[in-house]
Amino acid sequence: MEAETEVEEPVQVERQKQGRGNKEQEHKKNEEKRKDEAYEKAKEKFQDEDGSKLDKLIQILYDLNKRVKVIENVLGLVSK
Repeated sequence: MEAETEVEEPVQVERQKQGRGNKEQEHKKNEEKRKDEAYEKAKEKFQDEDGSKLDKLIQILYDLNKRVKVIENVLGLVSK
């Protein structure tokens, strides 16, 4: 019987180590998932804010380009 318990103990120790390893892996996966979700939320928020800012800048540039063309026409300049 003593021989059997000696054999079983290392097996049990290994199983416990594997169990701890699985818990650590699950914890790492959950942490990565939370980080990914936080990143995606921040990315969406940033894109929304920058998207509207970008649209405004494009509109301003378009309006400025119109004004430049009007001024060039008034002054008789030809834009290339």
